[in-house]
Amino acid sequence: MQTPFKTPDGFFESHREAIWEAAQSDSHRIPHAPVEVKPRTPLAVAAAVATVIIGTWFFTLLNQSEPCETFACLWDNTQPEELQLSEEDLNQWIQDDLLFQDIMNSEDFL
Repeated sequence: MQTPFKTPDGFFESHREAIWEAAQSDSHRIPHAPVEVKPRTPLAVAAAVATVIIGTWFFTLLNQSEPCETFACLWDNTQPEELQLSEEDLNQWIQDDLLFQDIMNSEDFL
């Protein structure tokens, strides 16, 4: 390709070398003071540990489920393999639950 400009021989190579020399020299660097890292005090460590313990306690406190109080709730949360009730015990349990529901829903209780 013909252009009206002609660069001297070795022009680009000499510029590349000049750029590398300037980049590697220390003349363009800005001096700065070293960053001081203070050691952690026992109080800071204790505060961090306390924060983790309180955060964990608060998280578990918020995620607690309501305890089962009715037959339906207990029945839903019980695996069939865990049931070891006789028919007599099961009928008594159902009657107790119905009695509990009647008492809770009665106007005298409210």
